[in-house]
Amino acid sequence: MGATLASGTLAGLMQGCRAEKQLNWQPQWLSSQEAFAVAALTDTILPKTSTPSASEVGVPEYIDEIVGKFWYQEDQQSFRDGITAINDRANEQFGSPYADLSEEKQIALMDGLVEEARNHSGEGRPFFLQLKELTYSGYFSSEVIGEQVLAYDPVPGEYIGDLPIDEVDNAWSL
Repeated sequence: MGATLASGTLAGLMQGCRAEKQLNWQPQWLSSQEAFAVAALTDTILPKTSTPSASEVGVPEYIDEIVGKFWYQEDQQSFRDGITAINDRANEQFGSPYADLSEEKQIALMDGLVEEARNHSGEGRPFFLQLKELTYSGYFSSEVIGEQVLAYDPVPGEYIGDLPIDEVDNAWSL
């Protein structure tokens, strides 16, 4: 009898112990679901390699702040609609929101977005291009990338205007 009760309790505990995704920051403008999607999308664009991923250096927080504080309301709505469209497409094709998909499925969906952006001939900028620009600007303006990946000199030395490019190691960050 003890084994029967213990196995049922154990099964219930195991089912309730699924790791639920948590944000390590509080979105100001994005909803939690949108923040998860943006984090997953930016990590698909700039995944972790020998350098940190986009979400590891705070790109989703950067996007939340830039779009939420500095974009016009109609542009904000268009960005939000883009996130919703991607989640809808992920649900239709794979049965889950973008953030919950496997890496392979995320890449497959992202490939479709890239192709659509390439073939875009309508008005306005496609959501993917907006997201990509925000991702790169947030990534390369982050403190971590500026100090640990790019060549960093907090107090620049002398100006050498005719330095051959082959003598330069990394791009510079100021």
